[in-house]
Amino acid sequence: MRIGRYEFPKDRFYDHFHNWVQMEGQMAVQGMTDYALQMAGAILYIELPRIGRQVEQGEQITALETEAGIVRLRAAVSGEIATTNPQLRENARLIHRDTYGEGWIVKIFPFRPEELEQLQKPDAPAFQQWFAEHLAGEMTPAAPDREVLALRKDLERAYTRMETLYEIARAATSSLDLHEVLQTVVQRTAQAFDTKGASIRLLDDSGQFLKIAAAWGLSADYLQKGPVEVQQSGIDREALQGRPVIVLDAPRDPRTQYPEEVEREGICSILCCPLTVRDKAIGVLRVYSAACERYGGREADFLLAISSQAAVAIANAMAYQKLEQIDRAKSQFVLTVTHELRSPVATVQSLLRVISGGYAGEVSEKQQELIARAERRIVSLQRLVDDLLDLATGKTDHLAETPHPVTVNPLVHKVVNQLRPVSEEKQQELQVVVTEEPLRVTATEEGIERILVNLVGNAIKYTPPEGQVGVFLERVDQELRLVVRDTGIGIPEEDQAHLFEEFFRAENAKSIEREGTGLGLSIVKSLVDRYGGRIGVESAVNEGTTFTVSLPMQI
Repeated sequence: MRIGRYEFPKDRFYDHFHNWVQMEGQMAVQGMTDYALQMAGAILYIELPRIGRQVEQGEQITALETEAGIVRLRAAVSGEIATTNPQLRENARLIHRDTYGEGWIVKIFPFRPEELEQLQKPDAPAFQQWFAEHLAGEMTPAAPDREVLALRKDLERAYTRMETLYEIARAATSSLDLHEVLQTVVQRTAQAFDTKGASIRLLDDSGQFLKIAAAWGLSADYLQKGPVEVQQSGIDREALQGRPVIVLDAPRDPRTQYPEEVEREGICSILCCPLTVRDKAIGVLRVYSAACERYGGREADFLLAISSQAAVAIANAMAYQKLEQIDRAKSQFVLTVTHELRSPVATVQSLLRVISGGYAGEVSEKQQELIARAERRIVSLQRLVDDLLDLATGKTDHLAETPHPVTVNPLVHKVVNQLRPVSEEKQQELQVVVTEEPLRVTATEEGIERILVNLVGNAIKYTPPEGQVGVFLERVDQELRLVVRDTGIGIPEEDQAHLFEEFFRAENAKSIEREGTGLGLSIVKSLVDRYGGRIGVESAVNEGTTFTVSLPMQI
C-alpha cells in the first residue's frame, strides 16, 4: 500500500517511531519503514544492539550513521532483544535493498501483549492521519553526533586492528604448534575484519598447488571444492608475486578459479595477501565478505601487516615441526640399532661367563684378568644399550606405554629400599619423608621408578661417605612435588645449563666415576615432560644438589 510516495506493505504493523513490525511466532521482528529510509538516505554504518538487552517501548535501541546524519532506532515494543540481523554487520545496504524482508534489524521477545495491540495496519484511518501529520517530521542532520560516531568507529577499528596484530605476534612466540598458530591467525583475522570468514592456504612441495591449512567461517563444501592450482587461480597467482589482491565481485571476476562455488558460498568480495618468509612466498591469507566492493587500500594494508606477522609465526612453527620429525626419525634409528645390538651383547656376556667359569677349559690368572676387564666393558655397553632404548622409546609415541593413573607413594618407598644397601655401605644418612595422602599422577609405574632410580641413585653415588641424602614427597596445591636433596659434590654452574642434554656428564662427576652413559638425566627430563610436569635443579660445588620434580595430580 502506498501513502504518497512511500510504500507500506499491508502484511506489516507500524508504530509511531517509523518502524515496521511482523510477528514471527512469539517474537516481534522489527525493521525501518520505507519512509524512514528515504528520509535518512544511504546508511553508512549501523551499530547493532547487544543481544539479551531489555528495552522499553520507545527506548533507543541503537543509532545509524546515514547521509542525513544520525538516525536513532527506537523499540516498537518493550521486551528483550533476542537476536540481530548478522548480515547487516557486513552489508548495511541490505536494509535499503530489501527493506521489508532480509533488511530486518532486530527480533524482540515482547513483555507486554497490550503494546502489540497499539501497532496499526497502514490502511487504518488513525495511522494514515498520524502519518499525514508527521510528514514534516523528517530527521534533521546532526553533524556533531555524526562526527562523534565516526570518530568512535575509527577508534574501535584501530584498537581491534592493534589487538589483532598483538595476538598474532604473541602466537608467534607463545606456541610452536602449527595447527594452533594457523587457527589463531584465521580466527583473529576474520574477527578483526568483522567479515564472513578467512583462510590460509600453503604451497605444497611442488609449488604448483595451494592446500588448505586453516579456515574460519567457511563451509566444508566450499573448502573441499577442488584443488587450487596456482596457474588456474589468478587471484592467488598475483598474490604470490608479493602484492595484495582486491576482488570486488568474485563470482564475476575472471581471476576466480571456482566462481560458481564462490557464489554458492555467498562470497562477493575477496582480499588476498601473500605469506612471505625471507622474500619467498609460502602461501596466501584470504578474507571473504558477502558484501560486494567491501575492501579497499586501507584494508589491504592491514591484511598485509597481518600476513607479515603470520608468516613469521607459521615459519617458526613449521621449522619446529620439521625438527620434531627429524628427532623422531633419529629416535627410530637409535631404537632399531639398539634392538639389533641387544642380542649380540647378551651373547657376548654369556660367552664370557662360560669362559670365566672354566667351562671352555682352564683359564690362567692373566686370562681371568682380561676376561674380567672385558666383562666390565660389556656391562657398560649393556647399560648404554638399555639407556638408549629407554630414551628412544620415550620419544617414539607408538612404542611408549600409555600413561594411566599411578599412585607414587609406594614407588618412592620401593626404590629407596632397593638403593638403601648402597647408601648404608657408604654410611650415609638417608632420610625419606613421604606424605600419607595418596598422591596420584597420570604416568606409568616404570616411568616413575626410572625417575626415582636416576635421581636417588645419583644422589647416593655422588655424595661422599657419611654425607646426607633426603627424599621428600608432598602435595603442593594441585601438584605432586618430589624433592631429592644431597650434600654431595655438586654441579659446576657452567655445567648446569647442559645437565639434561643427551650424553652430557659434568667434569667433576667423571672424576668420581669414569664409566657412565650421560643419558640418565636426559631420560628423566623426557619422562617428566611426557607426564606434563617440570624439573628444576639447584646446586653448588662441594655443597650439594637439589632436584625438584613437579607433576600435575589426578584429582
